[in-house]
Amino acid sequence: MSPAFKHLWGWPLVLGLLTTSALLSALVSDGGGGDIWSWFGLGLPVAVMLWFALVPRRAACNPSAPEKNPEAAPDAAPLSQSIPHEHNPENTPQIYEK
Repeated sequence: MSPAFKHLWGWPLVLGLLTTSALLSALVSDGGGGDIWSWFGLGLPVAVMLWFALVPRRAACNPSAPEKNPEAAPDAAPLSQSIPHEHNPENTPQIYEK
């Protein structure tokens, strides 16, 4: 497997294999450790989804983005200071009825 494949699909494959084994354990086990593993293994994807849905993540660093680095584009005006859009009938497309 290439490093790019491992980087992209490594954790999803591991999570899928763990979930599959937990599902099989839930289907065939009758008490004991199999039930504990099935609860843990089937709850793990839910916990991962909740983690990525609720925990804020840092944005990717783009040093040339003006909102991240004001010195990167000193002549660009912030959005709050942009010129408001005014209605200009000459630029409005005409709609013709048949």
